[in-house]
Amino acid sequence: MSSETAQTVLVIICVVAAVVWLTGLWFLLSSFRSGSPASGQMEEDFGSGESPSKDWARGRVEIEAPIQGLADKAAAALVKLSSGAISVSDKTQDRLSFKRVGPPMAGLPERGEIQLSSLGSNRTQADYAIEQRGYVGLLWGGAIFQALGLIALVAGGWAVYEYCVLSPNPELRAQSLQMIQICHFLWPPFLFGGLYRARRRIQVNQMWFLLRNLPQQV
Repeated sequence: MSSETAQTVLVIICVVAAVVWLTGLWFLLSSFRSGSPASGQMEEDFGSGESPSKDWARGRVEIEAPIQGLADKAAAALVKLSSGAISVSDKTQDRLSFKRVGPPMAGLPERGEIQLSSLGSNRTQADYAIEQRGYVGLLWGGAIFQALGLIALVAGGWAVYEYCVLSPNPELRAQSLQMIQICHFLWPPFLFGGLYRARRRIQVNQMWFLLRNLPQQV
């Protein structure tokens, strides 16, 4: 392999790796922001009186039933779903607050609120917010690999250029292709960010289905 070809190969690999690295950074940041409610939004909509956490997730569902008795059914469904690990702390006809009691359990929110609004014609709108914990570590894992990827891109690119591309040995110059190994540092941020989003989404969907099926709750 000629020196010009080796240099071209290295530049192409580094440019592609840099684009993937920037995409991974954007993906991690957008995953982090997906768990951050707008300032004051939680207090205005749910009246919790506490500073909004970055671990809140929200949702909305329409229930094919009148508002009467839905708060009682939601409280019973939450306690049943969690096998008693969730306690209802406050309940009215149109509002329900709950929190986890005892040690942390996978898949259960730390606390949450449900606000019910009658839409007429035997339909009710339920807005809910749940606080999720234990998943931020996934983002930290992705951030560590993001930093390692930057180090590998800069240090690895320099080392390959210095010791391979500039080498008078054609076989050694061909080793510039080994720069492609940087991919091992580039894919984990997408994995960790995707797991963070998926686990948050599972809890939100679980709450959606629980509220949607309240009319069938005995």
